Amino acid sequence: MKIFMDTLGCPKNVNDTQHACGLLMAAGHVFVENPGAADVVIVNTCGFIQDAKRESVYRILELTQEKKKEAFLVVTGCLSMRYSEELYQEIEEVDLLVGVNDYIQLPRFISELKKGQRSIHCTSEPAEFMSYECRRMESEPYSMTLRISEGCDNHCTYCVIPQIRGSFRSRPMEEILSEASYFAEKGCREFILIAQDVTLYGADLYNKIKLPELLRKLCQIPKIKWIRLMYCYEDRITDELLEVMASEPKICPYIDMPIQHLADGVLRRMHRRSTLASIQNTVRRLREKVPNIHIRTTLITGFPG
Repeated sequence: MKIFMDTLGCPKNVNDTQHACGLLMAAGHVFVENPGAADVVIVNTCGFIQDAKRESVYRILELTQEKKKEAFLVVTGCLSMRYSEELYQEIEEVDLLVGVNDYIQLPRFISELKKGQRSIHCTSEPAEFMSYECRRMESEPYSMTLRISEGCDNHCTYCVIPQIRGSFRSRPMEEILSEASYFAEKGCREFILIAQDVTLYGADLYNKIKLPELLRKLCQIPKIKWIRLMYCYEDRITDELLEVMASEPKICPYIDMPIQHLADGVLRRMHRRSTLASIQNTVRRLREKVPNIHIRTTLITGFPG
């Protein structure tokens, strides 16, 4: 069948879409750029914050108008995980809802659409990591994301990600290195490490945080030029990590480190382990060890708790 797929939300959603596309292509489906030309229209949604939820619902409603009348409409991703029953009840044009743990079964779910029965597949049991060999991009990438773990155990009070993505689980290091080597040979030169909590990598699999070791090994892959870190927790930025960042020229002088707030009382209510003093100290250490570093962050200015 001809499939159109749209993706909303964060880089992790884009990563999911790339794997889903590969699985569907392997099953014999082809992708089109216009929803009006598709037999199946898929939208991979975000359900994290209010604006993202609103955008996802608007896009679903737009696609009900843009698709052919007889085409199937499939909603995947985080919004499906949070509001599968509500979407099923409120938007009758949606034929299939698929959660973040069920992408591996997407080809089967798509083939069953012809039976004419609407369905929901949003299991809460964390899924295995999808093989990088099924990952497909629109063109050969020069820069791409590299997922190193999934899920989160931090349980910040404002965040629903642990309920959507499940508990923290690291991907085996050899698998990450194989994916990086595979796509480096295909022309990718920059890898952006993503996870819900990049700095915790390895703690579950190896009983020790292994991000510094992973970075060193990625830097040994000859064709990689740049490595960039996203989604780092301030209290887990260790001296060992800083040493690797300072000594490895392939690691960009850049870090994405959401601090969320600077008031200790608010941070406690957010269930964050940081304090104003610890954040200031981490920023000082970053600037001392990596003098030209660029620090990106996010802040919540209206925390209601």
